[in-house]
Amino acid sequence: MLSELLAKSSNRFDCANNYLSPRISEIASLLKQIESVAGADYQIVFENRKKLRKGSFLLKEGQKSIKFWFIEEGIARQYFYKNGVEITNDFFFPFEFVDSYGTSSLGLPSEVNIQLLTDAWVRIIDYNALSNLETKFPTLWQVERLIAASNIYWLEKRLYSIQHTSASERYHILLKQQPHLIREIPLSHIASFLNISFATLSRIRAKLRFII
Repeated sequence: MLSELLAKSSNRFDCANNYLSPRISEIASLLKQIESVAGADYQIVFENRKKLRKGSFLLKEGQKSIKFWFIEEGIARQYFYKNGVEITNDFFFPFEFVDSYGTSSLGLPSEVNIQLLTDAWVRIIDYNALSNLETKFPTLWQVERLIAASNIYWLEKRLYSIQHTSASERYHILLKQQPHLIREIPLSHIASFLNISFATLSRIRAKLRFII
């Protein structure tokens, strides 16, 4: 069950900075309540699991989709193109929901690509089916609001970091808060995510190694 996965993730060190972490226990508790009464209706919405290969796209720029995803295993990257160059906007890790709200909620063409960086187990959630389930079990509205609020808070923190910290400071924050990015993701993507050039990131890392 999804509630069990989220509850377990809150105790994992590598998920300490999951964007849901401020409210993950509450989300898991609410989902557990729903699971106990929704039965087959719940399974239809949340139990569509699929194994996808590295390089697979969950969403491409220009597409419209009424789906979003929950990653059980694997890593995904969200990016867009600027002047023909890929700009990494975000990463998604196990026990996180992956969504592009403009397309899933508003029906607009996606402005981003979401691609798997590893093989992954993903739960595919249909937004219309979820909305129908929410009419039967209004507690799900509260779950959706908590997920959206947690994501917005995470994005606000990221925007503040880009605007108010130096490149070196951003890298050190990343090392402290999300060390799994350094271990598992190509440095070219990390540089883009930090809004710095690959050369700048290389200099920061070299200086850090010299200090150590």
